[in-house]
Amino acid sequence: MSVEHSNHHDAIEGHVDEHTAQQLHSDVTAYYRFNCEKMSELSSITVTVFALFPRIQQIRSMWMTDTQQGAVTLSDKNNMISLR
Repeated sequence: MSVEHSNHHDAIEGHVDEHTAQQLHSDVTAYYRFNCEKMSELSSITVTVFALFPRIQQIRSMWMTDTQQGAVTLSDKNNMISLR
C-alpha cells in the first residue's frame, strides 16, 4: 500500500479571514489493493471513514475488478462503492 499526502496551500502571513480559511484544503492520495477469494459474491464496499473523520467532505474513488472498472465520488451521505 502506498499513501501520499500533499498539502496544497501556501504559508499565509498575517491575519486570515474566515472566507479565506474555508478555501484552504489538504489532499490525501491513497492506493489500496484488496484480494477477495469470492469476488463473484462481492457487490459493494461501504466506506466508513466519514464517521471517523467528519471534516472529510468527499473522496473520489476509482476501482477495478477482473471484469469491470468504475469511479464514484463518495460523501457522508453516499458512502458506498457499488461493484455491479
